[in-house]
Order: sequence, then C-alpha cells, then structure tokens
Amino acid sequence: MNKVELTKRISDELGTTHDVAAKVVDTFVGTVKGELERGGEVRIAGFGTFSVVEHAPRKARNPQTGKPIAIPARTVPRFKASAKLKEAVS
Repeated sequence: MNKVELTKRISDELGTTHDVAAKVVDTFVGTVKGELERGGEVRIAGFGTFSVVEHAPRKARNPQTGKPIAIPARTVPRFKASAKLKEAVS
C-alpha cells in the first residue's frame, strides 16, 4: 500500500473527501517527522513506537580493496512494533 492507496482507504472509512484524508495523512507524517527531528519519540498504543537511535562511529573495510575506512556517527529513525501488532501479523 502506498500513500495514495492509504489516503483512499482513509477517505472511504471516514466518508470524507480525498483532500481531507490527504491532509490527515500529511499531518500525521509531518508530526512524527518533526518529533523525531527534535530527538523525541512517538508511541501509539497497540501499534508501536517511532524513535531515534544514534549509531557510534566505527571502522570497517572496503570489501573490494580491503582498505580500512571510517564510518562516521549517525542518527537513524527506528520503528518498534507493539506486541499487539506483532500478534496480529503472525
């Protein structure tokens, strides 16, 4: 399912226009993105948690040349599914 299909499903479920459903989806995505940019997290009971994780810098090897390379520290988004979501999927 992509964003257009999600918007269609929401508009059908709520009985609203496509524009209203698109605004709901965009607002949700923007809110989660903004909170993660500030280093926070978003918990949705029964669904999961969106958070930010910091990866430390590390050393690795280029597989083609075998030369060592440095991988800088970085911050990445993470989603952890709730137990209820995991149960529903399996």
